[in-house]
Amino acid sequence: MDPLAAPVVDLARALVDIDSTSGDETAIVVNERKVRFREREISLTEATRLREDLSYSVAPTGYWLYEGRNLGNIYAETYPLDSL
Repeated sequence: MDPLAAPVVDLARALVDIDSTSGDETAIVVNERKVRFREREISLTEATRLREDLSYSVAPTGYWLYEGRNLGNIYAETYPLDSL
């Protein structure tokens, strides 16, 4: 897929935490680099660290849903390995 034709997450849309066993939390997309999470404007990586109570950073895509779809799957479809 052409990276310029990649799907864009709409601003002010909610990313929902994938772990529903402890209650869903949302991160609201503020811009291309930031979300609003727990009343703070931070990166999705930082939101994931806070949500998972981690002392280190992880790739956040597997931890969040956008319109019911896992961000990791959306990323893999947008940037397939064979296109590199």
